[in-house]
Amino acid sequence: MKVYMLDRCWVDRDSVLLDPERTVVQDAMAAFWEDEIAKFVQDYFYGKTTIFGITREVAKLFLMREFIKLKYISGFGSSVAFAGAKVNFIKFMTVTAGGLGWVAVGVVAAVVVLGVVYAIMDWLEADRGRLDFPVGSCILRYENRLWWGGVAAHPSELEWDFYCCKEIGEMWFYERFISGLEYMGLDEWDFLMCWELKEKRLVGWYVYRFSQLRLRFLGLAHNRGWGRYRLKLAEGSQQPYEYPVGWGIKEYDICKYVGNYSEYFA
Repeated sequence: MKVYMLDRCWVDRDSVLLDPERTVVQDAMAAFWEDEIAKFVQDYFYGKTTIFGITREVAKLFLMREFIKLKYISGFGSSVAFAGAKVNFIKFMTVTAGGLGWVAVGVVAAVVVLGVVYAIMDWLEADRGRLDFPVGSCILRYENRLWWGGVAAHPSELEWDFYCCKEIGEMWFYERFISGLEYMGLDEWDFLMCWELKEKRLVGWYVYRFSQLRLRFLGLAHNRGWGRYRLKLAEGSQQPYEYPVGWGIKEYDICKYVGNYSEYFA
């Protein structure tokens, strides 16, 4: 098992009102309601290609956006959300789109097409920042499978024990060996915002979308059972941590940072 000392990670943090699941958007656009929206758009346009510069495709995206907002933020049932989406669309077409010039209509259409339908669950502006992980936190890696972990003990001068916490799972990322795959070599993984984690708040949830993760490679640790892995350093190696020989920590304290990301967000 490869062991990497965590340095920091750059993330975007969004706030959402309901429990965010990766399938929310796909579920909202599931076959039945997507067909219902398509039928409504066809009837509304009644042979026209555009109305006030709004095309059928843009109209469909607008309706999907409204449907997601009403169902997953406001909490209405699917049929009520669909009815509300139609009402909001008609209001938009008769009041807003009808009163805009051609240029303004184009801007509105571009905004809808370029992602509003996917970002509508955000009820606060996304914060861009970083996670400064606590000393001793690490990631354990086997091929592309990752686990959160942390340093557990320093049994001898050249030995360090690490404990495996929660599994992250199999992840895909671009790896940049900034200073080589050697002991304490600086490595950077780019997840391209495809790695998401959620954290419960008193009201709503935080969603963290990871971009770059910076780490230092410590070496290959061997399984000692019960979630523990031992790393043996080469003679004369710099110590990765300042803990004295004989130091140890409880497993609960090792892993308590996992899931409490807001404490380390800056």
